[in-house]
Amino acid sequence: MAGKLAMERDREGLAPAANVMPSAGTIEIAERGKEVRDAFLQRCRPGDHRPGAGRGRNLRAGPGEGRPMSGRRLSGVRVLVTRPEPGAGRLAEAFAVEGAIPVRVPAIVIAPVKDAAPVERLRERLAGAAVAVFTSRNAVEGFFGLMPGTARGGLPPVKLAVGRATAEALRAHCGTGVRTPSGRSDSEGLLACPELGPERVRGRLVVIVKGEGGRGLLGRELRRRGAEVMETDVYRRQAPEGIAARLGSARGSIDVVTVTSAEALGNLLDSAPWVAPWLSRRLLVTASGRIAGVARARNLSRVTVAGGVDGASIVDATVRGLKGAAPCTANRDVTRRGHGEGRCG
Repeated sequence: MAGKLAMERDREGLAPAANVMPSAGTIEIAERGKEVRDAFLQRCRPGDHRPGAGRGRNLRAGPGEGRPMSGRRLSGVRVLVTRPEPGAGRLAEAFAVEGAIPVRVPAIVIAPVKDAAPVERLRERLAGAAVAVFTSRNAVEGFFGLMPGTARGGLPPVKLAVGRATAEALRAHCGTGVRTPSGRSDSEGLLACPELGPERVRGRLVVIVKGEGGRGLLGRELRRRGAEVMETDVYRRQAPEGIAARLGSARGSIDVVTVTSAEALGNLLDSAPWVAPWLSRRLLVTASGRIAGVARARNLSRVTVAGGVDGASIVDATVRGLKGAAPCTANRDVTRRGHGEGRCG
């Protein structure tokens, strides 16, 4: 697989990053990817940090760890990770476990909200809420960062998370009792949950914990169902400066680009004129069918949709896409696979 991808890069006239004079930013990116991979190799064989150390060992470790180098599904594949930290680190490690070489260039930055007054209002009314809905992992971390005293007993009896990664983060703070949609992991999936049915929410307070912006679909529909809705922003998204510059000469060696939000994709495409044609020649792996639809609207056709925003789902989708499986369409993904966690609210 790696050899085929290298040939494709050569046909494009793009030399691998190792054969190009790198910029300081590119060196930093490459070193971060190497650190992730070296850390994995060190875990496979303590005390031996040579490249390939731990080859063939079958230690009791995380998924994929200890797998022979030749058996890793993405050996040598260079993957651009555009999600913000700390999620970028987790996703990069998931790729490194499979032998890929992750390159981290965040196309979106998560920042604190500027106005904390809505959070204080939420604190006053939280005890009287019937349902709390968390629309992303960042919403969970932002909420508990702003309200550190809120724990198991401080949340409503019904707690909904948009998808698996969000649910894991929420359980880490408040234990069990967290529920997720059975199908799609987006606003539509949440609205299909029985806990948000008209007969369950009419006349009751539903709290939505989210980031600034969003589609607004979840709040509008819950109000239509008769619920009192309190939407609280606990973080905001920003476009980082210098995305294209950070890619630098490393762009010639990238085989796969991963995006987990429509905003990140837009920021990446808008960062420089050369990005769109460059990206059209790569496999694009998106975390949801909705993001895939945005990609296709911008003339990107080589798109594979993951079954979720978590690392395992995105890695699996990458393997599927590189094997030449028919890419998922946005509509088919809605009905059969479910959406990954996209931007909700």
